[in-house]
Amino acid sequence: MTLAHARSLCAGLAVRDQPLSPDTDAAALRRLARWMLRYAPVVAPEDPDGLMLDIAGCSHLFGGEREHMRRIADALRRWGLRPRLAAAPTFACARAVARFGESDLTQIEDDMIGEALSPLPVAALRVEAKTVDALADVGIERIRHVAALPRDELAARFGRELLMRLDQATGAVNESIESIRAVRRFIVSHAFDGPVRRIAIIEATTRELLSRLLGQLQSVQRGILELDVELCRVNGEPQTLYLRLTHPNRDHAHLWKLLWPKLERVHLGFGVTNIALQASRTQRLKNEQAAFLREPSSSHEPAALGELVDRLVDRLGGAAVTCVHPAESYIPEKAFVYTALREVAPREATRRPTVEPAVNPAPRPSHLFESPEPIRVMSLVPDGPPVWLEWRGRANKIVVGIGPERIAAPWWARGIAAVRDYYDVEDEEGRQLWVFRDGASGEWYVHGQWI
Repeated sequence: MTLAHARSLCAGLAVRDQPLSPDTDAAALRRLARWMLRYAPVVAPEDPDGLMLDIAGCSHLFGGEREHMRRIADALRRWGLRPRLAAAPTFACARAVARFGESDLTQIEDDMIGEALSPLPVAALRVEAKTVDALADVGIERIRHVAALPRDELAARFGRELLMRLDQATGAVNESIESIRAVRRFIVSHAFDGPVRRIAIIEATTRELLSRLLGQLQSVQRGILELDVELCRVNGEPQTLYLRLTHPNRDHAHLWKLLWPKLERVHLGFGVTNIALQASRTQRLKNEQAAFLREPSSSHEPAALGELVDRLVDRLGGAAVTCVHPAESYIPEKAFVYTALREVAPREATRRPTVEPAVNPAPRPSHLFESPEPIRVMSLVPDGPPVWLEWRGRANKIVVGIGPERIAAPWWARGIAAVRDYYDVEDEEGRQLWVFRDGASGEWYVHGQWI
């Protein structure tokens, strides 16, 4: 029903609007599948909201199959989920009972597959919706009705898929699942025999650990985006150093230039007993040939730019290096948004392409002032274009003027004049200025200059 209909039936109905995001849900399901590897060696996500676990041979580690299922259910409830679990000799039977059965926790023995499947609807067999509708038209709504019919007639009328799904559920045909892979952790460490306080030893050990870590990443063609360095101290909290890059990198020299200034300022306390380096965030970085008889290819420009930005961020701070993005606004000072630069290379395209805001095609000065500067002007007629102006202590006649371009702020905007009349003018000295008259106060300002 519509929302208005629901509100008319239920007075005071509270509504929560959550946009549909299938990509985000699928990513969360895969993260949960990796987390579930602690309960089974083979875990496969089943979109949109299911997990298939192969627990054969490992239930004795948890005190039996029933206790194994209970622990899985308790773990999922701690995550705020309401799971429905079923253990069966076949994956298809377990899936059907978990999704369409009456109990939230069901255990099916080998000789009870037929009894467990019989009362379930045909949709539990994972057949297409058109097949379910076609069976319903002739009065076949349960799996026991399908099992009672001749197989040749079912295949001829409803296709081979129905029989294959039925055989998978009963165990006549084997079915396998492909397990999700655990996220590989790239971490190296070194434990000293005793507390170490000499910075030279700390430096040499950290250099060696960084080389070993980069060797692991090179074997899988990945680069570092975030690096964590932990120094365990005697009688003190561990000291952790964080290194954030704007482009994946495996260059030892570049990483050490960024890491060493942080390392030499660490308070060692009564000594360091262990050093650990972990690439907490990595990204694929293909091995490419830098040059072949000619200049290096343009594909290395993001890496070089990333190294430059990393040094600027390290020296000036993350807030000082910004990236400009267009915004949907005709107001000049609101037409662009400045955000801290986090990554140089563009991210991989998602399934749903995003529409980037368009830049206003109207001509704008090359230098737009952060805040408009007041000026004095003279006009031949009231509210007309300026013929003389004084700005920054210098007065000149206007030689050329184009305008006006009227820009009106939206009615919901606050703190901005309702109407502005902009002019492109050039004075006797050749200065090309972008000036406007405030429609509310009548004052004139310079908002930019062509350089």
